[in-house]
Amino acid sequence: MWQKKLYKIRCVWIGSVIINIIIIIFASNSCAASVPKEYQIKAVFLYNLANFVRWPATVFNGQEPFQICILGNDPFGEVLDYTVESQEARGQPFKVKRFSKAARLESCHIVFISQSEEDHLHNILDMLTPNPILTVSDIDDFSRKGGMIEFFKYKNKIRLSINIDILEEAKLKADANLLKLSKIIHSKD
Repeated sequence: MWQKKLYKIRCVWIGSVIINIIIIIFASNSCAASVPKEYQIKAVFLYNLANFVRWPATVFNGQEPFQICILGNDPFGEVLDYTVESQEARGQPFKVKRFSKAARLESCHIVFISQSEEDHLHNILDMLTPNPILTVSDIDDFSRKGGMIEFFKYKNKIRLSINIDILEEAKLKADANLLKLSKIIHSKD
């Protein structure tokens, strides 16, 4: 019984990702041409992470938008904005913010750390780790270096690697379906 339910939820997750990718590719042709398809797909994953990770109830006061922040050079362009336009997470509208420096990230719920910030990664993660802020990046070995979720390519597809220990340390909880689709990393590995 529970296996059927799990299968159904997993299908909804995969279906949601696929539908969002199709919408982005067709709805944003003007900006999509300037952004590699890889980042169009990663934008959809960022959007979906908001619904497959749970934050502590104290994080949301009911009035602020759900904030996805980009730290460093923005590889998404307007694609991320189009992805979350008119969408909600936890009943809150999305807002995308861009930062060139790690200061003032405390209002973010998800922070995508651009590859341009790799030289400062240790300091950025030290600053963010104790907070319930989901850190995501496509920096090589991000999840092994103390980040929470890493986008990596495997057989020409975007995959996820999750450092479950860092996630739990920040009081965040990944949905079982997200974990099933991801490579799990422990800090002590």
